[in-house]
Order: sequence, then C-alpha cells, then structure tokens
Amino acid sequence: MAKSGSSGATVASTGPSVARHASTVSLYTMLSRVLGLVRDTIFAHLFGVTNATDAFLMAFTIPNTFRMLVAEGSLTVAFLPVFNEAQRKGGEDKARQVMSEALGVFPVLSVGLALLCILGAEPIVRVFASGYGAVPGKLELTVFLTRTMFPFMALISMVALAMGALNARKRFASSAASPALFNLIHILSMVTLARVVDPPMLGVALGVLLGGGAQLTLQLVALYRAGLLVRPRFVLGPEVRRVLWLMLPAVAALAVYQLNVAALRLFTSYLGEGALTYLYNADRFLQLPLGVFAIAIATASLPAFSDASATADSKGLIAALGDSLRLMSFVTVPAAAGQIALALPIIATVFQHGRFDAESAVRTAAALVAFNVGLVAVSGIRVVGQAFFAIKDTRTPVAAGAIGLFTNLALAPFLAERLGFMGLALSVSLSAWVQLLTQLVFLRRRLGRLGLRHVLAGVGRDLAAALLMGLAVYALSRVLGTWGQGTSAANVLALALLVALGALSYVAVQAVFRAEELSRVTGALRRRLQRSR
Repeated sequence: MAKSGSSGATVASTGPSVARHASTVSLYTMLSRVLGLVRDTIFAHLFGVTNATDAFLMAFTIPNTFRMLVAEGSLTVAFLPVFNEAQRKGGEDKARQVMSEALGVFPVLSVGLALLCILGAEPIVRVFASGYGAVPGKLELTVFLTRTMFPFMALISMVALAMGALNARKRFASSAASPALFNLIHILSMVTLARVVDPPMLGVALGVLLGGGAQLTLQLVALYRAGLLVRPRFVLGPEVRRVLWLMLPAVAALAVYQLNVAALRLFTSYLGEGALTYLYNADRFLQLPLGVFAIAIATASLPAFSDASATADSKGLIAALGDSLRLMSFVTVPAAAGQIALALPIIATVFQHGRFDAESAVRTAAALVAFNVGLVAVSGIRVVGQAFFAIKDTRTPVAAGAIGLFTNLALAPFLAERLGFMGLALSVSLSAWVQLLTQLVFLRRRLGRLGLRHVLAGVGRDLAAALLMGLAVYALSRVLGTWGQGTSAANVLALALLVALGALSYVAVQAVFRAEELSRVTGALRRRLQRSR
C-alpha cells in the first residue's frame, strides 16, 4: 500500500467520525445488553443451575459458534469492503447489482449449511460436550435442543449480509438495534412458551428462532429504506466470488477462535453440574462492555479503515487505528477494573434470587474476575482484526489466532486441574493477550510503525485512573451492601451508587490528565443530544 496523506488531517476527520458512529452503535447496543441481562436474569430465576440449563446453554453455543463462522465474523467483514468498493467505482446501479446477487447466493448457502448441521447434530454435540454422556439424558437433551436452534444460524447469516451493506452506507442503527429485538422476543418466549411446552427448555429454544426471525425482518426493512432490498439473482458474479474468497481465510481465522470455544466447552462438560452455567453467566457481563464499547468501536472503525485502504492512504489507516485503540482502551480498561472490583456485588445483586443461590453467585463472580483479565485484549483483537480485513488480509489473523489457540490448549488443562472452571476462564484471558500481541507484530510488519508509543501512553494513563477507581469502589463495597443476601432494594441502590461513584472518579482523574479521548466521547454525546432535541 502506498503511504500517502496527512496523518494529522486524517486524525481530525476519522477520530470524530469513529466516535460519532461508535456512539450510535453503543446507544442501541446498551439497550440490547440491558435486555440481554434481563433475559439471563429471568432464565437464572426460572431455572437456576441444573443439568437442563447446562444442556440449553451448550445447545445455544453450538449454532452460535457456526453463526460466528459464517455470519458476523466473516460474511459481514468480507462483504463490506467489496460492496464499498463496488459502490465507489460503479455507483448506485453497481451497488444494487452486487446486492441482488448476494441476496440470491448467500441465503441458499446458509440454509444448506444449516440443514447439514441439523442432520449431523449428534456428532457435533459430542465434539463440544462428550462429558455430558456420563449424565443420563443430558446429552440427548442437548442434541434435541441443538437441532431445534440450528435454523437460527441461517437467519442470522442473512442479518449479517444486511449489516455489511448497511454499515458500508454508514447506517449502523438497525444493525445495532436488532439484538435488542431478539432479546425482547426471547424474554417473552421464556415466560410464555417455556411454561406450556415439554420440556420447558424447548420453549426457550423456540424463542431463539422467533427472535432470529424478528432480527431478519428488521434488517429487511432497513435495506428497503436504503434502496437495497432488490430482487435476488442466483448469479456468482465477480464480487460475490470475491466475497466468498475473502470469507475462506476469515472463516479459518474465526475457526481458530471457535476451536477455543469448543475446547472450553469440552473441558467444562467434565467439570460437573453447573460449570457451564457459571461460565456463561460470567461471560454475559464480559459481553456487556464488549458489546457496548469494544464491538461498537470496531464496527464503526471498519468503514474508516476501509476508506483509507481504498484510497491507498496507509498513514490515514494507521492514524485511524491509533484513534480506535486509544478510544477502546479508554472505555474497556475501567470496565475491566470495575467488574473485577465489584464482581460479587454485581453477580449477587443481579442473579441471586429464585433458584440461583449464594454459592452459585460466589462461583460465578470468581469466573467473572478471571474473564476480565482478558477484556482489554479481546477488545483489542476485534479492533486490530478490522484493520486486517480493511486491507483485505484475512490470512494473517489465522496465524495469530492459531497461536492464541495453542496457548489456550496448553494452559486450559493445567489451570482447570488447579482452579476448576475459573482456570478455564483465566486460560481464555491469557491466550487473548498472546493473540493480540501477535496481531500487532504482524500488522507492524505489514504497515510499518503503528504509533503504538502514543497508544501505550494512553493505556498507562487509563490503567492509573482505573486502578484508583477500582481500589476506591472495592473498599466502599466492603461497607456498603449485604451481598450475601442477594437481590434486594438496598443492594441495588448500593451497587448503583458504587458504579456511579466509580464512573465519576474515573472521569475526574482523566479530566485532570486532560485525556483527549474524554473530550472525544463527551463531544460525540453532546452532538447526539443536540440532534435529538
């Protein structure tokens, strides 16, 4: 890539743009994550920690693993730069042609894959959860629920295709809002269908399919409004073939990550009743800052990275990457510190009621601490990965992911033997750091100096502010709240106060540091409030 353009000019243009688009995604994603938390809380209240909850969560994991391989993880990131280039060079007519061919080809491929997975559900489940065979009925229930939910993969593949086109048009709202709709439908299904069907977990599984259908409907409406809901044509045009070609290494890269997931699930299946449920509930809190902040920043960054790549502006790409990494650190470092400091208050206040008891809260909190060791690294992997996709290099992340996989496979048995399910979470976190560092080394070889000194200076400042915040809220949590009692009005108020004080203290320290990212975030929020008036 030729190195041209002014770095300073690019920062001025891409920084606010990424922050603005990220704020849009964050707003809707926050709604989705809150509803997701409500969904998981209702699930825990109704069903507790049992072999049946393990079976459902394992069954839900499997189509989600395949979904990540062929949907958001590969189809969206492969289609966006190809579609973006087509509309830049060929205009609206070319964009509609590419969309027409994509709408003809990819639904057929995704439905075919879903049918194959339904037929092969039992051997697939045995790969993920062979340990369930030791518990009567547990493996069979998992296979049944997996078959029920595999069509979800095909539905979300079409959602991912729509997301790629809409994000290329800088339309992020519908893509970010659709998971909120899924969570709402799933909640309604748990409190209705799960009460009238047998087994109850079938009602929960059917809610997954209904939620996926609602997501697809929302995306089709958004495509119609964008002028991109065109007649499908089953034609393997050059752009569609290029997307498929780009998807292959992207799938390989994600397959490495999903092998990590499969290995984690396999180890978990041998750790007894509830192990998967503890890890799942802890991971949901990890996904909150990932979805609200990290994924939002990564999603908003890809068009900026893609634009710089399309104009051969490597300096602009490097500058945009630095902006995104600094912004990512600014929001995820305090999120990790806060969740580590307040792990038990968070889990006890949200989940400890109904069939979810105090012991389950303590175990889930331990997993939450271990997962948050890798929060910043997982966020960084997503942002740096977008830079590789923007320059149409989907092979290098495969190598970085493979190194992360081997690290996890080496650490997981050792740590699980000593720390149980908490060791598995810690293994995932440590391997994420190895993968991120490997990605950065490879990207530097590709693009040259990445300006990481400036990024690391910001990370150091974020760590200092987050450490002060974490120590303060941890000390206060020892005197505020009676966390052993679980959900109560007093604990809800105490946790809300601790979170607010933590956020205010972090912002205050960053204001003293005169952090550039603080002004970017507040500026984006101010502009959004002005537009909403």
